[in-house]
Amino acid sequence: MKTADLLKREHDAILDFLDVLESISRHMDSGGDVPGEDLSIILDFIVSFISGYHHVREESIVFPSAENAGVLKHNGPIGVLLSRHHTLQGYVRLMEDALMHEPFHREKFIKAAEDYTLKARSHIAEEIDEFFPLADKKMLPAAIEKLAMELEQFDITVYGVSRLDELYNIPVLLKGAYS
Repeated sequence: MKTADLLKREHDAILDFLDVLESISRHMDSGGDVPGEDLSIILDFIVSFISGYHHVREESIVFPSAENAGVLKHNGPIGVLLSRHHTLQGYVRLMEDALMHEPFHREKFIKAAEDYTLKARSHIAEEIDEFFPLADKKMLPAAIEKLAMELEQFDITVYGVSRLDELYNIPVLLKGAYS
């Protein structure tokens, strides 16, 4: 088992979502309308799934496990990835602000969504291409097995399987409407 395998389903769902967000941004940029309810669903997915679930799992379980195995946090890859999470949150705040503003700040939302999409894709590639291979070199198989169990326990006790199923379904539902 490899560390990247533990987060593959999450990364795949996020990448599918980013495809939808990109389609929605293009649609809006060309003058198309998107119902406010769909924009709220988009922000719910980002806040609940990407930031509230995926990043929390990485920051509270994956990164500390890798750091314990010798992957550097300060002046190292973990610190860089944490910085990327912080940057992505800035784009989320811009999208939230644009959506909550009366009247809706369409251009601000589009720009923040485009920037978020670009940075999030780059961030995931960085994790897959650089961080996870390094973590696999540093972590013993027993540590990776323990990490898998901790992630599974988090899913069950902290988030709940039914809520996760609901969140994993959002990109699928949106993809049907905006592909």
